[in-house]
Amino acid sequence: QVAHPHCRENDWWNLCQWRLSFSRAETVLLNTWSPVQQLVYHMLRVFRTSIQVGNDKSVIKRYHIKTLMMWMCESLSPEWWNSHCVVNICTQLLHEFAERLKSTRFAMYFVPECNLNDSIERSDTFQSSIETLFNVTDESISVWFVDVYIRKFVSQFPLGSSLLNDIRTSRDL
Repeated sequence: QVAHPHCRENDWWNLCQWRLSFSRAETVLLNTWSPVQQLVYHMLRVFRTSIQVGNDKSVIKRYHIKTLMMWMCESLSPEWWNSHCVVNICTQLLHEFAERLKSTRFAMYFVPECNLNDSIERSDTFQSSIETLFNVTDESISVWFVDVYIRKFVSQFPLGSSLLNDIRTSRDL
């Protein structure tokens, strides 16, 4: 039971509105993704937390990333996914994500008539998040990938943190 953000002030609507769930269908789709697509999805989900501005955690949700990935996996050929490095794919998808957030229309995957942008408050924080997405480059994603994504994982293992000491650029990666 979840009311639309514009209806939460109304006691009746707040109690009587329900959100449709497609979690089982999403699981089926996600299990068909290639290893590259799964890695990109995971990277984008983790990266999402680093583009939150200030204490505002409500701007970009996990379902935005999942929706973007479902649309992109449908529209881009397997050859496209296999002909780019993961860093470049992430950069391109983050720019596409920024375009969809900036536009007035970001269609839900299972009910395309539903616009995910309807419930987004277009605050300064939101605009700043979009700018951050547009400013992502292969180089900045590479640095983030090593510093945040990989180092965090390898630090859990003995001698893990020293494995990546020489990596500073996308070329090194």
